[in-house]
Amino acid sequence: MMAAVNNEGYCFYWLLSGGQGDSPTMVRRCQINQFHKRYILKCLFSPDSTLLATSSADGTAKIWRTVDFSLVSECKENKSSGTKWIWDLAFTCDSEYLFTASSDKVARLWAVKTGEIKRDFIGHQKPIVCLAFSDT
Repeated sequence: MMAAVNNEGYCFYWLLSGGQGDSPTMVRRCQINQFHKRYILKCLFSPDSTLLATSSADGTAKIWRTVDFSLVSECKENKSSGTKWIWDLAFTCDSEYLFTASSDKVARLWAVKTGEIKRDFIGHQKPIVCLAFSDT
């Protein structure tokens, strides 16, 4: 699988096959979906490849099932602190939680199934534009 996103909120999805031995890798575009109304800044497959997370300039991170691209959950803070960009994403190794990095200077841990905030990581002085997480 391969996914790419653009500045109009679209996600492009391809299936890859072959690529073994002398066989070239074949790429077949499968689907184009508008997942957000504004820029998508990041897309990321879960470690088990059953989910695709997207983050956007619309202040949301969304989690999609890769089997049919149905929405699992939307991670959006309920506070009216204005729209913040969610720049980066990282799944936990069990695909149960998602970390986000955003321009409101807060990193957050979300429950994948419900989109509920589990923890805020505060104390940054500037917007958070990237993060890395490993729990393996």
